[in-house]
Amino acid sequence: MLARCPKCHEDTEISDASLEKHQGTAHCSHCGNTFNPLEDHGPDDEFSWLDSCLTEPIDSSILDDRSSLHSSHLSEPRGGDTSRQAEQSLPGDSLFTSLPDIDASRPEAISIDDALAVHIPAWLKTLGLGMLGLLLLYVLVFQLLWFNREKAIEHPKTRWLLDQMCAPLGCKAPARQDASLIRVLLSDVKNIDKPVKSLLISLTLGNAADFDQPYPKIDVALLDTEEHIVGKRTFEPREYLLPGISPDSLFRAHSIRDASVLLVDPGPRAVGYRFEFH
Repeated sequence: MLARCPKCHEDTEISDASLEKHQGTAHCSHCGNTFNPLEDHGPDDEFSWLDSCLTEPIDSSILDDRSSLHSSHLSEPRGGDTSRQAEQSLPGDSLFTSLPDIDASRPEAISIDDALAVHIPAWLKTLGLGMLGLLLLYVLVFQLLWFNREKAIEHPKTRWLLDQMCAPLGCKAPARQDASLIRVLLSDVKNIDKPVKSLLISLTLGNAADFDQPYPKIDVALLDTEEHIVGKRTFEPREYLLPGISPDSLFRAHSIRDASVLLVDPGPRAVGYRFEFH
C-alpha cells in the first residue's frame, strides 16, 4: 500500500508484513520519520490556514450565483494513488471578484445652494441676513461718529450715541472741551527768593461751561510796559493743580479750582502778565 508521510508529504510503499513487524508503524523512506499510516493526520499543513478562515459561515447574500465556494478539480494522482484529492483553490478570489458594483445614489456632487436649501430653513437665512445688515449699519454709523468725534461730542444726543457705541468696543469718546469758557477769577503774584529769585502766581479758575471738560493747558506770558512779551511758559495740568487733584479728572461745570504757577523772575522789565488757555 502507499502511505503519505505527514512530515515530508512524500508517498512511501509499505507492506502488510512491515506493519505487523513494527506493530502498525511505518518508516518514511525519504526522511526516516516514523508514523502510523492508518491514522488520519488531517489535511496538509499548507492548507491548515483554511480551517481558521472558514470557522464562521459566509453570508451567501453578498455573493452572486457564480461566486459560491467550490473546490477545484482533482489533480493527477501521484504514484498511481487515486484516493487523495489535489489542492483546493483559495475561496478569497471568488469573494472579491464577484462583489456587485456600487451604483451612485446621485449623478453629481451636491452643490452649496442645494445644501443650504436642505439644511437651513428660509426663516433662519432671513434672520441671518437681517442681523448682518444691522451689523453693517452699526459699523457705518460708528465710523461716521468716530471720525467726526470733535463735532459729535458738542451735542448731547450725538455724544450719548457715541458713548453707547463705544461701550461694547472698549473705546472711550474724548471729553468735550472749550477752553474759551475757562475764566481767571482771582490772581496774585508773590516774589520768592529761594531757591532762586522767582515769581509765584496764585490763580482761582472757573469753568463757565454747562459741561464737564478736561483741565486746559495754561500759557503764562510776562509783559513789559509796552505789553511786549519778555518771558513765556506753558504749564500742563499736573504742573499747576494743587496736590490731591488728579490731572486726568474733569473740571466740573460751573465750578472753581485753585492753581499756582512758578516762574523765574525776568527782572524789572516784567511789569505785567497774561494767561491763555488751550
